[in-house]
Amino acid sequence: RPKRVPPYVGILLCLSKRVHSIFVLRLFNDGVAMVLFYAALLLFLKHRWTIGCVFFSLAVSVKMNVLLFAPALFLLLVRHGGLFSALCKIAVCAVIQVALGMPFMMTDFWAYMNGSFEFGRVFKYKWTVNWKFLPEDIFVSKPLALGLLALHLSTLWFFANRRWINDRDDGKQGLFGVLLCSQNKALGKRLRGEYIVNTMLVCNFVGVVFCRSLHYQFYCWYWHALPFLLWQNAGLPVAVKLLIVGGLEWTWGYNFPATPVSSAVLHVSHAVLLIALWKAPLVYAATGASQKKRQ
Repeated sequence: RPKRVPPYVGILLCLSKRVHSIFVLRLFNDGVAMVLFYAALLLFLKHRWTIGCVFFSLAVSVKMNVLLFAPALFLLLVRHGGLFSALCKIAVCAVIQVALGMPFMMTDFWAYMNGSFEFGRVFKYKWTVNWKFLPEDIFVSKPLALGLLALHLSTLWFFANRRWINDRDDGKQGLFGVLLCSQNKALGKRLRGEYIVNTMLVCNFVGVVFCRSLHYQFYCWYWHALPFLLWQNAGLPVAVKLLIVGGLEWTWGYNFPATPVSSAVLHVSHAVLLIALWKAPLVYAATGASQKKRQ
């Protein structure tokens, strides 16, 4: 348990009406994917990186939203063992995807690829939770999709360069220096558990903030991460943190279908939390204790 997160915050995880519905009543595959991802995250915390990547790939095979964690995972793999080791573990993920998809690819390769990785999908306006205050013609437009993608990548870049890479751990190398230099300071040292969790969960949250469209079952993508994320910044008043939780739960759990007001509340809550995460104290990568790399 991170020192910044008080124990009572865990109670919040039991209170969501929508999350209970997703896991118990609706049985969406989003819940299955996230359970597999959290198993992978637990393995990463135990520094079992290869088997953790196996579970990560299994989660991706259930639902592609798990790829929102992929940029952070790649950075962690490089910090743990260097670029070559990271690429080997990514190859393990790829082999699992090919093996699971092989029966379908042998039947109709292009149908499987188009159905599994439908990057050009146009979402239905009636189901969107986060953009109901926009006219439908703007919601389905390519400029909006490309603008959100640019904001997503830019925000990840700033977090990576200013927060996940820092002078104490990495000197003045910057992101490219850490990715390409096989002798960066974190190599050969145990990555702190809080750094692993922080990097992965913030990376996913950034993806949710700039998501092309959020549907109701997507709430479980980040609900269980909210207490950890909210309590990263001790300067954010507890009342504001609880208002964010309440605003998100009201938006997701008590508005169906979504309205312009509920979508606005969602974006305001996301924006406040994103700014709080940017201003939170840095979480450093290395403990300073060297370790033998575990495979």
